[in-house]
Amino acid sequence: MSSEIILLEPVTRSLCKALLARWEEGMHPPLRVTHTLRTNDEQMHLYQQGRRLENGVWRVVDAKAIVTKAMPGESAHNFGAAFDVCFQGTDPYLHRFEVEHGTPDPLWNLLGETGAKLGLEWGGSWKSFKDRPHFQRPDWKSLRAQGGRFGRMVPRPEKHHAHRWHGAGRGGERVAGAADGGHRGRAGEVAAGPRGPDARAA
Repeated sequence: MSSEIILLEPVTRSLCKALLARWEEGMHPPLRVTHTLRTNDEQMHLYQQGRRLENGVWRVVDAKAIVTKAMPGESAHNFGAAFDVCFQGTDPYLHRFEVEHGTPDPLWNLLGETGAKLGLEWGGSWKSFKDRPHFQRPDWKSLRAQGGRFGRMVPRPEKHHAHRWHGAGRGGERVAGAADGGHRGRAGEVAAGPRGPDARAA
């Protein structure tokens, strides 16, 4: 997975640079970009974490290991229209504050508000599956309609097609089949994972 800003599509790239510059102007703790463009193979690898495919149905076997709800082609990252950030230093996702106070560090909300003022959609504002490190271009689906990043789709291996889900079964199970054309409304795609309860791979 890439962390190169240059791989973002033009609008998202400009927004990303603007956020980093605005944040630096405020003399806040420095940020670094962790994820930008993500291929479908990489997306599938992330989706499989915490899940197992049984009889055509993706079942959650370890909720704490889940890092995304988006299948290949259903994340703004797959179109170069999203990026993730963290803070530089030994506590990049500010877990220490959350452990000590039982609530996310206020810096996350400040960062999210900064991004929103610039025109970005912040994953921390989603009502469920909050993804505080995640920012995306609000109209990223227009890129998918046009054929993908810079007018072309990031390659989607055929082997992924059989694993795509079209609905939810009992207990939130995802049923493999035709894609539903969305990714949970892109209202968020993160859960507790390797980076903690607020970090994710949307």
